[in-house]
Amino acid sequence: MQELSEKSKKEVQNEQIWSLFEEIYLKTKEPLEYINYVSKKDDQPSSDIEMTLEINKHSKPKQLKGTGNGPIDAAKHALETLIGPFKIEDFVTHSRKQGSNSEAVAYMKLSYNQKTHFGVGIDTNTNSAAIKALISALNHLLKT
Repeated sequence: MQELSEKSKKEVQNEQIWSLFEEIYLKTKEPLEYINYVSKKDDQPSSDIEMTLEINKHSKPKQLKGTGNGPIDAAKHALETLIGPFKIEDFVTHSRKQGSNSEAVAYMKLSYNQKTHFGVGIDTNTNSAAIKALISALNHLLKT
């Protein structure tokens, strides 16, 4: 924002802020792009979730499998089969407005190869929003 403001020598408008935010966090599809996920859980109360995560890597479809104590952990383990270990440092989610049809916004802070970055995901499905945030952060970490 500061760079944009200094270049234009004007106050940055809301539309410009949102556009830049979208460009940086929501529209980045390289090297990884979220497509979909399918998960299943046994009927046992303590059982893990098995997930198949569908992504594109450099525009080529990939199906990754992971198991975890919940959907985010399963997605993390699925992605680690592709890029190696990383750590979720922080994760927050909230709704954009009231009501059952509201979109969820997820923010995720990851560390990978001694670097840290944030990612953001928005979706009507809270799990998809979280996975998008995870991939958003990874895209930044994999580019640097």
